[in-house]
Amino acid sequence: MNVKVMRSFTFFLFIFLGCKNASGNSKSILLALGGAVIATTTASPSGTNNGEGQNSDLPQSSSGSTSSTNSNSSNQTSNASTTTDSSTVNGSSSDNCVTSTNVLYVNGDTGNNSNAGTKDLPLLTIQRATNVATSGQTICIISRAGNASYNESAQILVLPSGVNLKGGYSSSLVRDLTANLSKITSNRIGIQINNLNAAVEISGIDLITTPPGDAANSTIGILVLNGTSSLTLKSSKIESTSVPATLSATPGSSYGLVAYQLNQLSILSSHIKAGDGGNGADGANGTNGVSGGDGSPGAPGRIDDESQTVLGGNGGVNASFSSLNGFRGGNGDQGNTATVGQAGSGPCGGSAGTNADPGNPGSNATCTGTDGSNGTPGAKTGNSFGTVNMYYYPANGSDGTDGISDGTPGSGGGGGGGQTSTFVIDGTGNGGGGGGAAGSKATKGFKPSGGGASVAVFVSEITSLSLDSNHLQSGKGGNSGKGGKGGDGGAAGQGGAGGTNGLSEIGQGGNGSRGGKGGDGGAASGGGGGPSIAFFYKNVANILKIENNQFTTGNGGSGGDSYIADPGNGGHSMGIYKDGGGASAGTLSTFNLGNAGTQGTSTDTGRTASTGTRANTN
Repeated sequence: MNVKVMRSFTFFLFIFLGCKNASGNSKSILLALGGAVIATTTASPSGTNNGEGQNSDLPQSSSGSTSSTNSNSSNQTSNASTTTDSSTVNGSSSDNCVTSTNVLYVNGDTGNNSNAGTKDLPLLTIQRATNVATSGQTICIISRAGNASYNESAQILVLPSGVNLKGGYSSSLVRDLTANLSKITSNRIGIQINNLNAAVEISGIDLITTPPGDAANSTIGILVLNGTSSLTLKSSKIESTSVPATLSATPGSSYGLVAYQLNQLSILSSHIKAGDGGNGADGANGTNGVSGGDGSPGAPGRIDDESQTVLGGNGGVNASFSSLNGFRGGNGDQGNTATVGQAGSGPCGGSAGTNADPGNPGSNATCTGTDGSNGTPGAKTGNSFGTVNMYYYPANGSDGTDGISDGTPGSGGGGGGGQTSTFVIDGTGNGGGGGGAAGSKATKGFKPSGGGASVAVFVSEITSLSLDSNHLQSGKGGNSGKGGKGGDGGAAGQGGAGGTNGLSEIGQGGNGSRGGKGGDGGAASGGGGGPSIAFFYKNVANILKIENNQFTTGNGGSGGDSYIADPGNGGHSMGIYKDGGGASAGTLSTFNLGNAGTQGTSTDTGRTASTGTRANTN
């Protein structure tokens, strides 16, 4: 038992007794002699219960009783307890920042980065301290005068394995974890630890990230990637700012803390808050097909003149694809000459009229061009939750498919019969009309991006984990973009009319047929709204403790709309989400939940989606 006697020269004599119980938990008892009040406070559990973790912008890995209210989280206050650290008051030998044992001091008011980092010659910036610290050392942060913040936004604070980061100290090294947390304004990724193979403690800091300049970038307060040892975060406030609200094809997410492939993680008496997730961009619309031109009319026949050819109309033209041009109409019959009328071109061309008095009409084309087949809509992939691999990846919609086929060209009408008789002057029949050109197929609509996530604590591949007396608070999930509309197939060209001159003597030309319309492109499906989750975990082998925590969430993001395709689901608003289901709410937990995200809508009323889930756990 350690006993420290402190004398008060005003009224009270205080005696501080520190002890440890059999389980390793530390308790402090403060006795006020000469007064009427005896107060006791229990400190956070000791390390014996320690437990443990589209994103191209982010670093990658190297190897009880519950209640629920429908309230948004933006103005919630933390229930995490922060107290005066009695182990450091008046120079207690249990704190190496007080005893100056294997430490580096940082003082943002009086320090200089050319100094050695001693108590009398402190460094100026935390960045400099992290650059020079080695495993086994502790960086001791002196809180700045006037509650000013350390501006460490230029670079990520990369904390070496085995180096502790402790704030909340006055210039006289008295530590106050209630009113004197050391404020830090960090990079969009605040503190990063790689290959944590020696234990690290972070305590007594109040960190807020700088908003990213690009909506494609995520924000993370503390990021831990890989390690065989333990991280303990306690008596701190960590806040990641919101991703910009502008739309992005790869929207970022906001995380308070991310831990991946770590042996142990303990979070104690801390308030961790995430900002809003990024909003997904709309998918691009498909390109329309090229329309077919109309067939030309057949030339007018010639009365009492069989000497000149009367031409059938030309087929319509597709300006981009000559193979889709319409077929030509047949020429008129030249009376009593050897030049007989022609049938219309194409698979269904009309037959030619024969000469007579009056001439017989040519036949219309016997079929129209065939319309092309449409593409298919995108698959329904806009779920309420995306995929996880170190980070959250949004639930994007799916592309449609291109139109399957072009239309086919229209056929020409037959040429009209000429006039021939012993007692008349012969004439030439009317020309047949040309077939309409076909339209070409359109291209697909492109997938939208799902919304980014807001997650206060996001951990995966962790051996053991403890959460005790914290407030974990998420913001709003990002909205999904709208699925791209498939392009319209090219319109069909109409068939040309056969000539109609002098029908009392010469035959009418047959009409050409229309071409086929090009196939439409398939529309893309809508993406999923981003989730708002206070605590997400995946593949945690051993949960040592989830106790006395407050879980606060924002609203889930809205699902994406679509055209003739499936819309996206709304994002979840959940206190605790375990990948694969079966999450534990722990004991003495409270939940303050936002609203589930709304589902998207489709122009095809037969296609629907679901709202997100609003629940304490999944």
